[in-house]
Amino acid sequence: MVTLDQILPLLGPAASNEEKIAGLFALPNVVGPNDTEALRRVFAALDFEYLRKLLRAKGNDDSHVYHEVALNVLVAFAADETLAGTDQFHKCTKTIVKLLATLPISLVFAAPLTRQLARRRRRCCKTRSICCAG
Repeated sequence: MVTLDQILPLLGPAASNEEKIAGLFALPNVVGPNDTEALRRVFAALDFEYLRKLLRAKGNDDSHVYHEVALNVLVAFAADETLAGTDQFHKCTKTIVKLLATLPISLVFAAPLTRQLARRRRRCCKTRSICCAG
């Protein structure tokens, strides 16, 4: 069985694209949705530019799979206010908005993240003088 300690090095900037996608696919097997400590370790190790690259993927048969993998990772992070309040996460939300604008409305796989982002934006805008999504 693969462990989180084995997967984390696969998620960083030094890993190849193939290693990163393999690591992302393996995450659900070792990290539970309520395992805050493990999610924070993944967050710290993750190459967010690669995650945004997955969100921007288009023009091939696997692009929807890349979108779904990236969105699922971000949904897990969105549940943690500390992680969802970071600059890395906010940069991803801008990319998500661009992605959602290109997708058919009927796609449901991004709905949980969309709801969480909307709630977060409402809370954030009430507590900051400048909106966090700007």
